[in-house]
Amino acid sequence: MCLAESINSPDLLAEAGIQYVSNYAHDELPVPMRVKRGSLLTMPYTLELNDVPAVLGKGVTAEEFGRMICDQFDVLYAEGRERPRIMSISLHPFISGHPYRMKHLAAALSYVAGHAAVWLTTGGEINDWYRAGYLPKAELSRTG
Repeated sequence: MCLAESINSPDLLAEAGIQYVSNYAHDELPVPMRVKRGSLLTMPYTLELNDVPAVLGKGVTAEEFGRMICDQFDVLYAEGRERPRIMSISLHPFISGHPYRMKHLAAALSYVAGHAAVWLTTGGEINDWYRAGYLPKAELSRTG
C-alpha cells in the first residue's frame, strides 16, 4: 500500500540520492525497490501500530494501544531468533503525545527496550545495516 505519491516518485527519489522511504505497509524487513537509476529501499510502515487508524479510526484506548505494541513486540522478538525483524510504530504527537496516552506508550516502549538484543534505532541506521549485509550484490553495483 502506498500512502501518498505518484508512480514516478521512487525513481525521482532514487535519482536525487534518497536511499529509503517509509511509505509502504509491508513485511518487517526493508525491501529493495526497482528504480531506473540508483538504489531505493522501502522500510516497513505500519497501519496496525499506527495511532491514526487505531485510536482515531477504531477507537482503541491508550491502554489497548500500549498492549498492542507489547503483543506485536512479543511475536516479532520470538521470530527474531531465526531472522531479523523490524517493528515500526507510527506515532503522531497530536494523538499519542497527550499525557493520558503517553503514560501507556512510555510503559510499552520501556517493555520493548527492557529486552536483550533489541536495537532501538533510526531508519537511516537500518538503511546502512541492510545495505552493508543484505542488499544483493547486483543492487550494490547499481548504487554507484
